[in-house]
Amino acid sequence: MISTILETMTVTERLLSDCFGGAVRLGDGEDLGGSSRSKVYRFNVLGGPGGMPESVIVKQAQVNVDLAMLTASMRNPGPFLVYTQGDSCPDNCLFVNSRLRLLDFAGLQVMAA
Repeated sequence: MISTILETMTVTERLLSDCFGGAVRLGDGEDLGGSSRSKVYRFNVLGGPGGMPESVIVKQAQVNVDLAMLTASMRNPGPFLVYTQGDSCPDNCLFVNSRLRLLDFAGLQVMAA
């Protein structure tokens, strides 16, 4: 997991550079808060290929907590315990080999069936 705003900025620069086809340079980040499960930052775009926005907002999900809970539940499911997908909107879906996979770590719930 990425732990600091500097590491988040470095990863974001790399991803945006790959996406926009040229080096992207970001300014100091502003911590916009978040929750116990995510961090949200705003970075000003200092330079990059044409078409870049003036700033970007990055949400860093901390899925390690969700994955640890899922792993523990799978290892010791108890009676009628299920893993449920909490938000089936199109943004939380992924098509793999012509099959729809529902993804939503933010809506993760492990509960009795």
